[in-house]
Amino acid sequence: YYIDSSGRLYYAVTANDKEFGLGCYNLETDTECGFYKLGVNPTKTWSYVKGPWKVGNELYMVGGDRKLYCLDATNPANFCMGLSGYYTGFSFPAGAFLDPNTAGTTMSPNMSFGPGVFGEVVGSRIYFITDSHANAIPKTLRSFCFDTVTKSPCAGWTVSSQTHGTPMTYPRVWSSFIYYNNAMNPVHICARLNGLSQYCFSLSSGLPSSPPVVFSGLSLNTGFGSEITMGSRSYFPDFMYQAMSSNPGRVLCWDWSTGAPCAPTWEYKSWTHPTKGNPRDYTVNVDDKGCIWVVGDNAPAMWYFDPAKPPDRNGHAGKCESREGKFEQTFQPWQYCSGPKPFLWLRVDVANASLSDFSKLEIRIKDSSNNTIFVYDCLTNSSLSANLSGISAQTSGQPLNVEVFYALSSGVNLQSFEIRAYYHASPLEFCLKSRHDCLQDAIKNPVNVSGQQVSLQPKVEVELTKPEECPVLGEGAGSNGPGGGTGGSGPSSGAGGTVGQTGGGSGSSSTGAGPGILLTPSPLPSTGSSGASGAIVHPPTAGGAQVVEKDGQLQILPEAKQRCYWRPKQKHLEATQKPPTKPAVSKKASVQAQKPKKDAGKPVAQKPKKKPAKAKVATPQQDMEYVCEPEK
Repeated sequence: YYIDSSGRLYYAVTANDKEFGLGCYNLETDTECGFYKLGVNPTKTWSYVKGPWKVGNELYMVGGDRKLYCLDATNPANFCMGLSGYYTGFSFPAGAFLDPNTAGTTMSPNMSFGPGVFGEVVGSRIYFITDSHANAIPKTLRSFCFDTVTKSPCAGWTVSSQTHGTPMTYPRVWSSFIYYNNAMNPVHICARLNGLSQYCFSLSSGLPSSPPVVFSGLSLNTGFGSEITMGSRSYFPDFMYQAMSSNPGRVLCWDWSTGAPCAPTWEYKSWTHPTKGNPRDYTVNVDDKGCIWVVGDNAPAMWYFDPAKPPDRNGHAGKCESREGKFEQTFQPWQYCSGPKPFLWLRVDVANASLSDFSKLEIRIKDSSNNTIFVYDCLTNSSLSANLSGISAQTSGQPLNVEVFYALSSGVNLQSFEIRAYYHASPLEFCLKSRHDCLQDAIKNPVNVSGQQVSLQPKVEVELTKPEECPVLGEGAGSNGPGGGTGGSGPSSGAGGTVGQTGGGSGSSSTGAGPGILLTPSPLPSTGSSGASGAIVHPPTAGGAQVVEKDGQLQILPEAKQRCYWRPKQKHLEATQKPPTKPAVSKKASVQAQKPKKDAGKPVAQKPKKKPAKAKVATPQQDMEYVCEPEK
């Protein structure tokens, strides 16, 4: 069968008893989507048609009339390019396999499971093995080759035959397979039958060949069904394995790179046993998550297993588990106390993982209205880094809403991975606010920045001195300043390391194989000296400290001091009998820094506590003003 990108399943079918062709079923809508008639069988029979085999954008099928047909895979209503109809002009000779009338229409003795022809696609060629008798011994096996480019038999190919005469429980060929060498180059087309019987033909000539028998240590009851190859390993359903007993069915694994059964596990027994019986497995396939699905005759006709899991204590194959997920994260841009500043998102990376860990990995960006504005398929682009330059106008200065859809590859034991957002930003700011009530001494706020790449040379304090013109309110003991701790001083600190989901600190998240989060800075392109190493950025206007980058480290230095104080205005207010209002003195200090190339963090401003002091003596209220002058 073949499933297209829209969820349409195409499969071989016989309709109205004799008509055969390609059926269509829409898996998304759960409805039939058409039947494409190819021909009519010569007599009433079962589904006597084989295929489809997909080569490029073409689907090939063989009917009971021994003809090879071709349909356009993108629209099966159309013929393949270069043809005037579905028929390719290639037919198998009489005797290659039985026609429906000769094969019979009953289960015994002439079982009919479609024409005795089996195909394998290698490049632009289809190689066939045919079975001359559906259910009889002796039988003749022949090899054929069709070139889909020239729509004719392969050049240099010799149609040859081999005869099998060993009795079988069900004497027929069940499937073919491609035989690889240790370098995974296809060299033969083969059929593995009962006992130790294996029949092969060279892909280069069509002549009989005798490579080492696959699973030479196993005597099979009937033979292999249709296999699936993943990497250097092929998985073969052992059809009719102990079918007459209550034992489970099984799938066998062969490693072409070693030319031996797979290690450490080569046998996967059905977990349907013993409660649900033997499924009689005849074909396998694999989904996009690496889970192998097995189809058989008996109920339950389908089971599945994870080839990366070892068998359980009863020897049964391990079931597949969900290995996919969705991760959502919003990265916040930095906030500046002095007002909005440029902030550009550069890219989103998947870190602490590799592309081979995933069978699916997609990064999506959404706007504030939850509309998807950017989609990046990491596997298609062979990169774990999504460049966001194409949506910079839509995301600049805005929260970055990231969705990551992923599925882990089979056999991968990835416990967690990180999602990182990179950006260009204006120099960071440390903002301090202190309130002086004229009843305390100078307020001192030490500036501390955590992180291994940050050094304090020398120790920096942002100081708010007691205004010289504070009104004389009376004598009494001083109190702790609102700007800090004992003695009217207090610290202000910010994170200088990794900045996470809130833009001010580190953040991470992991559940099972879920990702963590990381927000990582990049230097902001700038003009003048602010972009150079060691250059001092524009100083704050209200006093405080400056942050510079020197020798790969951030250094915090005191800035030029200012003298700020209260003074009376020219006109005074009339005195009243009400208690005087203490003049409030406010001062903001900000620290700016050129961002390091990585591991720079956004500080968290610490708001000082307020602890007002009570006045002791009432004095007339004056109209005051607060001014700052450079300290001489």
